[in-house]
Amino acid sequence: MASMAEKEVPKLKPKPRRLKGHDDSTTCCISSRERSHLLVTSGDDGRVCWFDLRCPDVPQLVMDVSVEPVSSICFKSVAPFFVHTSFGEGGFYGKKENGIVLTFC
Repeated sequence: MASMAEKEVPKLKPKPRRLKGHDDSTTCCISSRERSHLLVTSGDDGRVCWFDLRCPDVPQLVMDVSVEPVSSICFKSVAPFFVHTSFGEGGFYGKKENGIVLTFC
């Protein structure tokens, strides 16, 4: 008879999640250091999508920020609800939606 130590424990493979929110390819994906459940994506569709990984696979917030692809995003280190995005040829402006502030350049 095999002891408990000799029995093989089956390894569980986590199932990948398919987050939905973009109408085109995703260009960037970042997670928050301060809030590990927060994930933000940007895409060729000009959208920035905010996901809470504790919730279903749909975004908690979708922001249409440009008609051009959003090429990069990053969190502002001192304020986790500030996100910097870049797209197109330039310009600088900001947008506030549902308490979240985006700056664009």
